[in-house]
Amino acid sequence: MIPLLLAAAASVQALSPAIAAPASFAATSAESWQLVARGSNEMIYIDAASVVRRGNAAYAATMMALIDFDSLELYFMRVQMAFDCAGSTYRVGEIRYYARDRTLAKTEPSSAATPYRLLTPADALTYPLLKFACTGAGGEPVGDPFVDGPARLSI
Repeated sequence: MIPLLLAAAASVQALSPAIAAPASFAATSAESWQLVARGSNEMIYIDAASVVRRGNAAYAATMMALIDFDSLELYFMRVQMAFDCAGSTYRVGEIRYYARDRTLAKTEPSSAATPYRLLTPADALTYPLLKFACTGAGGEPVGDPFVDGPARLSI
């Protein structure tokens, strides 16, 4: 499951001009994080306040709390995502990597090289992002992923 997220992050997909995110998709001042999926070494969140729906498209800011298997350190990825709700597909835009102390470690800008990726309910960590972005269903309100992630991952 996590390889799908990391593969998406590694390829750093972007929003093409045809499906460019609306101007209001920029970072919101009042975040409203929802926990939508969890694995043994990761927590997946979506900012409900950032969700913008336009026809069959949805856009959202997401956050992933992940344990690095090599260092056993916790890090976070804030990922801008675009979803094709009718096609059950997604793309990844800009990715920002943060240390546990909220220090920005790295930013990977968008690139338009990779097409949308198909999601199915079997994609237990990423499908809930699509479901929430497209329908608003499936989240558990949390305050702050930087606090919630370490608590749930016991690290």
